[in-house]
Amino acid sequence: MRDNRPVCEHDAPAAEASFLDPTVNMWRPRHIHLAERVYVAPFATLGAGKAPVKIGPESNVQDNVRVRGGVLNRTSADRRSLRRAALRPGSGIRTGERVILAHGSSVRGPARLGVGPVKHVPDGMGGTVEDSGVFVSFGAQVDGGIIERDSGLSALSRLGPGVRLRSGFIVLPGKNVTTQAQADRPALGKVRPIVEADREFNAGVVEVNVGLAREYTRLSRDDASNVLGANFDPGGNEFDEERDLPSVESDLCTGPHVRDPHFRNRIIGDSCFEDSFDALDAKMGRSISIRADEGGPFGRASSPGWTTRSSSMPWRAPTCVWATARTTASG
Repeated sequence: MRDNRPVCEHDAPAAEASFLDPTVNMWRPRHIHLAERVYVAPFATLGAGKAPVKIGPESNVQDNVRVRGGVLNRTSADRRSLRRAALRPGSGIRTGERVILAHGSSVRGPARLGVGPVKHVPDGMGGTVEDSGVFVSFGAQVDGGIIERDSGLSALSRLGPGVRLRSGFIVLPGKNVTTQAQADRPALGKVRPIVEADREFNAGVVEVNVGLAREYTRLSRDDASNVLGANFDPGGNEFDEERDLPSVESDLCTGPHVRDPHFRNRIIGDSCFEDSFDALDAKMGRSISIRADEGGPFGRASSPGWTTRSSSMPWRAPTCVWATARTTASG
């Protein structure tokens, strides 16, 4: 294990910065490339042990997301599907601009996200639509697939090996798309056309996470310990202007504030707990992220216990990294 190397000069403008939370796991970081204005959230995993990972500009990798550049234990049928789609085993994962990997989602390489043309015509009016990027929703999986721009996966859905999700379609919640026909034909019940509300939602998510990348960079530059453990949210955004600390002993946010950079989990911003901090320490597992960095406050009553690897709970729904993240040389 060793600290990450920065991905650019330490004096690069914060407005162009990408930011990795210190809890991010990176395997073979020399083979991981982040473009500008990328935010990688707590306890995400970027693994380039078998193949490279490239994340495009203004994309975000949210809490507990797992990205694996290469997967070796594929069936012969899956390998044939990947070959037909021209996805070579060692080509890894590449995303285009504005790709959103939401909490708990996963990508298994080889895969391409946010690539390909946007040529569909909305409402029969002629012309083209604005590219809204790609949204891979909560707990969804891209398993060796190709997702064109202006498309996405709903929560808990899956896109299988060699399948191309074309621009203008979204996989329905919980559906497992394993054939090209299922991806192309809404009548089969696994995809639907994208609508303008989807594009507006995606644009809002991208805007928020670009702001988080910028402001977490500034927060870290002020004091590197600010982005560890139980600590400040970054503030500095229209949706959350002030830097706040978590508070305990009151779910109404009237209790004492706490700051503990050595705490094993990430508790960020104006999140408020009925438990004492010692009680939280005793009840919580590991790899838990609770974020109130998109607004606030977020209140939580006393809990009998916390499971491990829970997703973050935000209140609403550049290329420079100086926070350190855990890395492993091989894997």
